[in-house]
Amino acid sequence: IWAGGDAGLYAWDPGRARWDVVPGFDGIPISAMTTDGDGVVWLASGEQLYQYELFSNKVMVIWAKKTGGATIDALAFYDGGVWVGTNGQGLGLYSQGTWQWFRQDDGLPADRISALWQDEEGVLWVGTNGGGVATLRAGRWQILTALDGLAADVVNCIQEDQDGVLWFGTVAGVSRYDMKTWQSWERQPHAPSAVVYTLSLDANGHLWAGVDGDGLFYLDGQQWQRLAADGLGAVPQDTIISSFVDDQNHLWLGTYEAGVVSYDVNQKTVSRYTVKDGLAENTVTAIAQAGDGSMWFGTLDHGLSHWADGKWRTFSTEDGLVSDQITTL
Repeated sequence: IWAGGDAGLYAWDPGRARWDVVPGFDGIPISAMTTDGDGVVWLASGEQLYQYELFSNKVMVIWAKKTGGATIDALAFYDGGVWVGTNGQGLGLYSQGTWQWFRQDDGLPADRISALWQDEEGVLWVGTNGGGVATLRAGRWQILTALDGLAADVVNCIQEDQDGVLWFGTVAGVSRYDMKTWQSWERQPHAPSAVVYTLSLDANGHLWAGVDGDGLFYLDGQQWQRLAADGLGAVPQDTIISSFVDDQNHLWLGTYEAGVVSYDVNQKTVSRYTVKDGLAENTVTAIAQAGDGSMWFGTLDHGLSHWADGKWRTFSTEDGLVSDQITTL
């Protein structure tokens, strides 16, 4: 498990059951992270891009030029390189030691990149802040906006289901795109219509959407439902900012100031955990599962919480973390 925060990068050592600061990243705030699966981790810190080789502990500064305050907000793995989405300077591709940049002058609909997704065919999808969605095909940008059927032109998150259909979480609900037609649900009474921060797909193929100030929604076939508190009092009715489906088909939800929720999709049972139960903090910014099946939760200001065998344990600066602010796992 890797954890990035406002003052460094940490790696979990299961043998010694402790967090260690990764050499070369002490005091460096981490805003985004991705890995290629072969021991290379790509990390963003403000306007800088780093490459870390796990097996050699080698750190390389790939990009350190000033971009006029345009921070790197999104990363996506590319064969031998990485896509870099910035907040104001467009999209960059670093591959084989060279950079290629794409901006509005090159066909991008906006220079503020909010989400990146590489689909099963290797095609990159770019969610923007104000310009809709862009995809690069045969060297040309295809632009898809609200005029085409997207719910809104500000896209916060992207997911792909087992059929290759893409789902987009926007500031005005969710949109579905099957490469031919769009579908949105702005006229359906129970569909999400506010800001969607996170999307997850469970093992049954159901889509779950965490919404600003409006709790949790799920799509079963063509009908959206809001998972109400009636009979399931632990379901959050407030802002959900992170989500994760584990290998047991449990949907974990990180909320703003309301703790973390575990929803058993198969049994339809809910458990809520807060600081009273042992969670480090009630605002959960990031969620991940370790190889042993245990769960990790990053919090806004109080470090990391570990859930294993029905017990909570918190790790903070007193346990080796450089900072208690966790932004990504």
